[in-house]
Amino acid sequence: MAEITELDVLEGKIEALEAIVFGNADKDAQYPKGSSADVQCIDNMTSVQSNLFAVTAGKKKILRTFDKLPELEKYLDPAFVDDLTTPLSVKSEVILAEEGFLQKQAGYLDLMKSLEEYINSEHIRAVPTLSSKLHQLCELHIQQQDKAAELTEEVRSLLSNYNSIVNLLSKQFLQWDEVITRAEMEAGAKKS
Repeated sequence: MAEITELDVLEGKIEALEAIVFGNADKDAQYPKGSSADVQCIDNMTSVQSNLFAVTAGKKKILRTFDKLPELEKYLDPAFVDDLTTPLSVKSEVILAEEGFLQKQAGYLDLMKSLEEYINSEHIRAVPTLSSKLHQLCELHIQQQDKAAELTEEVRSLLSNYNSIVNLLSKQFLQWDEVITRAEMEAGAKKS
């Protein structure tokens, strides 16, 4: 059996810490290996571990506390309280009560799976690259709306002026018609 060294223990703790920090995410994508930050991080963690060993050397209560950390994390997990307080029969009743909702959600997931080729299509993936063009189009649209509002106001003003002129001409023609009608009546009265 291979002997476990301090380096193996440290690597195990680093892996556990990475699992807590990154979860299911790809840690290599977010924390690439071989970088200077990688070396600096390992140096810092080694320094912290050696300082922890120096501080805890000879202190049995602290060492026992460190040994019980996984158990303590288990007790602090909110799911642990649910497991203690909620019996299995109640959990099954809750699941059965939500059966329709769960089936509906499963249907939605199936639909999403069937539409995955469209969701991951080239057009959808190109949306971020087209956002600058969309922004330009939005600006152009706003400018055109402003211009259209100006033109609408100008047309209203012209129509108002046109209507005023037509009304004045109509009144003038009515007055001329009255004058001509009176003149014709006077001319007809003189002839008789």
